[in-house]
Amino acid sequence: GLLKKSGEEGRSTQIDMLDKLNQMGLLKKTGEEGSNTQIEMLDKLNQLGMLKKPGEGAEGSQTIMALQTEVKELKESLQKQEMNAVKNAVVSLSNQLGEVRKAIADGNKLEGRYALLDKTIGTIDSQLTGIRS
Repeated sequence: GLLKKSGEEGRSTQIDMLDKLNQMGLLKKTGEEGSNTQIEMLDKLNQLGMLKKPGEGAEGSQTIMALQTEVKELKESLQKQEMNAVKNAVVSLSNQLGEVRKAIADGNKLEGRYALLDKTIGTIDSQLTGIRS
C-alpha cells in the first residue's frame, strides 16, 4: 500500500498514504521535539530496511565510495604539488632579490632611490621567508 494504483482517486490515495505513514509513526506531530523525532524516524526507516549503511548494498555504491576516496586523494596530491611549486617560485624570487640587493650594496650606491630599493627588497624578502618554510 503506499503507492497509488492506476485508476484510484488522487486525493483519497494521498490521505490513505498519510494515514499509513502516521500509523507507522513516520509523521512529526506539532509540538514534538525535532531531533528526537528525527532519530526515531531514522530508526524506524532502518528497521524497515529503507536505510543503507556505508559499504552495504549494490556494487555501485561501493564503486562510488572508492571513486570519492580516489578523488579526495588526487585533490590533496594536486594541492601539495601546487604548494611546492609556489614555494620553489618564492625561493627563486627571494634568491634573485638577494642578488640584486648584494649588487646594489657592492656598488656603494646606497643613496637616494637605491637605498629605498634596498629597503623595499629587504621588506619583501622578510615577507617571503614565511612562505618559503
